Amino acid sequence: MVSLYEASNLLATIRAHHGDAQISETDVRMFLAELMPSMTVDEARRAIVEYYSTARDRWCGAGDINMLVKAHRAKMRPSEAQIGREAEKAGLTDTQTWLYRRQRLMGDSASEAQRKAISSHDPLALPPVEPKPKRAGGFNPRLGVGLGQVVAGGR
Repeated sequence: MVSLYEASNLLATIRAHHGDAQISETDVRMFLAELMPSMTVDEARRAIVEYYSTARDRWCGAGDINMLVKAHRAKMRPSEAQIGREAEKAGLTDTQTWLYRRQRLMGDSASEAQRKAISSHDPLALPPVEPKPKRAGGFNPRLGVGLGQVVAGGR
């Protein structure tokens, strides 16, 4: 997640390419709101450098940064075939392979995904439902009214 301060630095970097145009707090807040929430500052900096590495006649916007970060992440993601080979090499069961694949596609390293897949008891099982706490008497005891008083007509 990019902070407001980091967003102001990113926006200042962009504006430096266009004659150090002034930045207002509103500009920074709008820029930050348009960036992907999962983006890191390093990913954003890399995207800005990549954007301006070719001759550009327009300003780099948050949408351009988002697009470049998504493209970079997609390149870094392993293919289905590679994930299958890694799971087979690790000797994972079908259920563990499913969890391994999920973790790899979410961005975990091979070793981290394997650790999570092996340590999970049953990744497809739902956690048990916790029972609701029972109320005493069925009435609110803070009111000072019991069931007998309600049935007997308030005596």
